Amino acid sequence: MTSSDRGGDLQALMKATGHAIRHGELHARNKTASRHIEILREHGIAISATQTMVDVYAELAKPDTTGGIVVILERPSTAERTRYGGGHRSVVSKTKTLRKVAELISLCTNGALKIWDVTILDAFPLQPYDDFDDRDPRKSSRLLSKLLAAKQPDIVLSCFRAGEHEGFIRLLQHPGVGHESNSRSYPLEIRNIQHNFKKIDAFHPMFASYHADEDCFSQLLELQFAKAFGECYGTWREESWMVELRQKARACKAGMNDERVTSSTPAASSNDHQVQQLASQIANMSLSNATPASRLTGITIGADDLALHIPQRFIERARPMQCRTGPRTVLGVRI
Repeated sequence: MTSSDRGGDLQALMKATGHAIRHGELHARNKTASRHIEILREHGIAISATQTMVDVYAELAKPDTTGGIVVILERPSTAERTRYGGGHRSVVSKTKTLRKVAELISLCTNGALKIWDVTILDAFPLQPYDDFDDRDPRKSSRLLSKLLAAKQPDIVLSCFRAGEHEGFIRLLQHPGVGHESNSRSYPLEIRNIQHNFKKIDAFHPMFASYHADEDCFSQLLELQFAKAFGECYGTWREESWMVELRQKARACKAGMNDERVTSSTPAASSNDHQVQQLASQIANMSLSNATPASRLTGITIGADDLALHIPQRFIERARPMQCRTGPRTVLGVRI
């Protein structure tokens, strides 16, 4: 099947979803009021978050009814960068991630829904930007589980991956680009509230934007968003080409990882001679005038992706330490 055929099939599914929404076929299930926004506001007060920050998160978390789709992101907007000036609509317009999510929601429902019609939650709710590295995954996990228990969504669309955390956060994060969790319902029980939801795995929208040269990522992102809305509203059907697209995206992502490892090897090799020379020169120098701090800390050379650190004990032996590269992040988000 050609890419144009695939696009036509996906567009047909999106139109079917939009038709179902507009004609009320999906709202037969009685919806009730949800306390998830109230819970979010109470948490904001408890941690002394700014009122404007809480207001934006609360608006993004609407509608305040049960059911539907919840999209979970990681840091969809950062308080210190946007400062939430102008309210939630301004934040969406200024934030690339939220703009992309808004485009995907409109596209996958054929214009029947907007971002204001879908609940958007942060995997680490109301976490200030400056304190992001000090986040407590246990607290965030408990809060997120409370929000979902109150919201009782039909579908949770996971667009975040936050590392090796335990508990609910680990359960909700996506397993990797092109991968899908086992197709099953996830039970949720908090304070005698029992609810099952289905998780659909996507990935951070900015990953597709960052790698725009690989069209399989943007195609897959559209596919997984369309699947979430189609599953929610009963219009989805899985086809063989979708499996092939996921496999292609997985292979492409794996190739990028291999290329990253390979490309780092020459860089390390090119520095090896320099480090050997430096270590030998230092080893032959008299260290009698060296400060205690220099003896303890050694020497670090390099910057950005590559840093070579030579501890003092290795300098004294004229042997450099092997270089290591840091973790891979895009726009501050682990991918």
